[in-house]
Amino acid sequence: EEMERLAPPLTLLNGGLKRFTRFWLRQQCKGRCGEGLRSLSVRRPAQGSSLMICAHKPDTCQIVGVVEVSVEPRDGRVPGDVRPLHLPWSAPSHVAYISNLAVDSSQRKRGVGSRLLRAAEAVSSGWGFGEVYLHVALAEDRLLAFYQRQQYAPLPEMDAPPWVLAISGREATRYHVRKLDSEPVERLAAAADAIKAARPRRGERG
Repeated sequence: EEMERLAPPLTLLNGGLKRFTRFWLRQQCKGRCGEGLRSLSVRRPAQGSSLMICAHKPDTCQIVGVVEVSVEPRDGRVPGDVRPLHLPWSAPSHVAYISNLAVDSSQRKRGVGSRLLRAAEAVSSGWGFGEVYLHVALAEDRLLAFYQRQQYAPLPEMDAPPWVLAISGREATRYHVRKLDSEPVERLAAAADAIKAARPRRGERG
């Protein structure tokens, strides 16, 4: 009976939290990827920004997969984690970092995720990096196996300490690394430049 009385306000509170979470995620995405989406460039983004790569159906342009690439400190922390302060001469180096790889459930088992991953690696190589890093949730055996097949090596020695997980409230993840081949990125850059050139300028009518 008490739970019945609490159900309506709890439902309302839960709905408000969901709406706030969606809004906050949209704002974060705009902050990280906004400049890249506006410029349609594969240039290395500024610190704190990301390049988003999308896969879409050619007939409908429906987006079926996404992945982000950014430049982050090589310290094993997930972007957004609390990071200790470093003196200038002891700060970690910066590396190419892949995150938020996602594929529509209707398009899985078709190689979309692998192709997005290869595209993100090609971009990282074009930025001058010889290796790329990412995190995988330790509870996700399927994802751990997927990245193992993609030749990503785990780095358990760089696991986040428990206090970082407690403060961030996130699940335990493991840092992984893959050595990159010298794969050229010119084709990706040329494709982006072609899309940018074909986009109607402001004030023009199609």
